[in-house]
Amino acid sequence: MPAIARARYGVPVLALLCVGLSLLAAVLWYLQLKIDLALLFHSDSDYLPALYRDLVQHNGRLSQWYLTPAPSFLPDWPLFFLAHWLAGDFFHALPLFFVLQGGLLFGLAWWLARAVLDSRAAPLAAAFATVLVFYWAMQTVTPYSYFYLSAFHCGAFLLLLLSLRLQHGQACWLLGVVAALAALSDRLYVLQYALPALATLGLLQWRQGLPWKRQAAAILIGSLIGMQLYKLVAHAHKLPWGLSLAGIDSNLAQLGGMLAQTWQRAPLCLTLLIAYYLAVSLLLPGTLAGRGWRIRQPLAAQLAVFSWLSGAAGVAVVLVSTNDFTVRYFIPAFVLPLLLGPLLLYSCLPQRWQRHLPVLLMALTAGLTLKMLLPQLRDLDQVRQAYYPPQVACMDAMLAQHKLRRGIANYWDAKRYGMLSRTQPVIASYTSQLNGMRWITSEAVFSQSYDFALISHEVDVLDAAALIRLNGVPAARADCGNFEVLAWPDGGLQHGLH
Repeated sequence: MPAIARARYGVPVLALLCVGLSLLAAVLWYLQLKIDLALLFHSDSDYLPALYRDLVQHNGRLSQWYLTPAPSFLPDWPLFFLAHWLAGDFFHALPLFFVLQGGLLFGLAWWLARAVLDSRAAPLAAAFATVLVFYWAMQTVTPYSYFYLSAFHCGAFLLLLLSLRLQHGQACWLLGVVAALAALSDRLYVLQYALPALATLGLLQWRQGLPWKRQAAAILIGSLIGMQLYKLVAHAHKLPWGLSLAGIDSNLAQLGGMLAQTWQRAPLCLTLLIAYYLAVSLLLPGTLAGRGWRIRQPLAAQLAVFSWLSGAAGVAVVLVSTNDFTVRYFIPAFVLPLLLGPLLLYSCLPQRWQRHLPVLLMALTAGLTLKMLLPQLRDLDQVRQAYYPPQVACMDAMLAQHKLRRGIANYWDAKRYGMLSRTQPVIASYTSQLNGMRWITSEAVFSQSYDFALISHEVDVLDAAALIRLNGVPAARADCGNFEVLAWPDGGLQHGLH
């Protein structure tokens, strides 16, 4: 009995240890400033940090905020607010957030895997997928690198995993609640989960005479309620979305470019993804027909069909989209194969070979963990407790010298430099026409007058000559490298702004 107990509890402990050490490696990598700083510190990435600062630290009001079309209420808001509260500052809240997000990814993957695999293989499959996500994120392979960020659709993927597990349980009411909250939080959930899940229920469970109506009703009604609830969000934004066959060629080329970039950064990653989708495609006809070469384990078959449909839905929509798209819209297509691959392999292997899969997963996961951790341990002397770039220090010196508090900048500089500043100025984003850009910001940042302007040397948005022509010669100017600070103390910058 003791040997059985050790085997039962030892494997989950080893899986947890690998995940914990890989996340430690990611934290050290961040603290050593090896991470892509341009990705981590820019105005889109600073959405939740800026929201927390305004609501919690400056007693702002949520009703004044212009949220994103995908506000990422769950799980991003509670995870980041908890991380910031525990860490105490912006710089340390970021790694704590992605540790919490990584832990949630592991937990949900484990719960889902347990429905197909035995108690030894399930935690190892979840650990393998989680470690591989953060390993490739450290190699700057997108969309895996978005797991270091908040509000970049990773939360929708976590809710997708939760929904997949609830879909195969008895609590359909809970599935409906999750679907409603997920659709409210990020409507990509409808495309990535709701529609493929409904199609999977129809193609497999309905045709096989298995229960499906309650799950389908919960998913459909919950998603519709969530999309309707979004209308109650103050200043709700909607991107103008259009579909047209005319753009297929250009969209296909852009999609090919994304895959080419993945190949350049991680050839093995793209190879594994292609192998997974090719294998599922070959098994799909027999699985749907219920005969011939197919996936025999019912739940494994449902997950495989779902993943194929979810990926196909994403590709189909972006091919006919009239809007620009990004690789972060394909997070499920890139991450699900890392978890479902071992599940499908296990279900297709002869029983005498299945016992070898946990050993293989453990070896691969441990090897990846060491490969992530050892380089960071060698560079412990490079750990930093803050990120304070010289151009921000230059700006802060200018603001302190002339007692400047409120300013304007282009969208990409406003939150980025405002969040990194130690003086915490209020910087409103403006367009080249000097119109206030009310996008992922609060109405409270806008004013009738300002004290300074940041004129970027990288993005040609705000025109210094136009501002000087309208408001007179600034009292002081300072070139801070990436941008120039123009000072009009005591609210002298007020003319021509809309």
